[in-house]
Amino acid sequence: YDRDRLEHLVQEQIAVRGLSGFAREVVMPLAIEVGDLWALGKIPIAVEHLASEVVLHALKGGLRASRGSGPICVAALLPGERHEWGFLCCLADVQELGWQIHYLGADLPPDEIVEAAWKRQASAVALSASDQANVEPLLSTLAQIPGRLPPRTIAVIGGGGVAPYERLLASHGFQVGLEAFALAGSEESRRAAG
Repeated sequence: YDRDRLEHLVQEQIAVRGLSGFAREVVMPLAIEVGDLWALGKIPIAVEHLASEVVLHALKGGLRASRGSGPICVAALLPGERHEWGFLCCLADVQELGWQIHYLGADLPPDEIVEAAWKRQASAVALSASDQANVEPLLSTLAQIPGRLPPRTIAVIGGGGVAPYERLLASHGFQVGLEAFALAGSEESRRAAG
């Protein structure tokens, strides 16, 4: 229950590891540990919520603080999605590849994601869902997103809830996984230089 101590430890780890290292080496193992302890009844839900609040605040702050001058990626969780830890950790890796991350938040309607991509002139849109039940009813809407984005804007999707539909979504123009950002970032750099 010591929020001040936890915030201090989190900031210390970000300073030592950088945001991406913190996300991979601390946040993901911590998420598993906290989830396991809560499931076993060894920590109350208030402690799990406190840890989530501190970690999410630090990750979001790190994404806002280090925008840089690379291509813009507008990112959001699909409707019904509230599990941000994993997605924010992935976005920290994308940011480390040189992308400017503009995270819109959890539980966002697809039309608003498309609108934000146009307003920000994004080079990429990143979407995620951890629950298949949140993806299935959106499949026809998701299939339209790549075609509604600004020219040369890539649509990238991932998360455990997307896995059963990867082929279908790829057939509609989505790229799946972090590798898409490394490739697109290289192409964006070549366009800017040439």
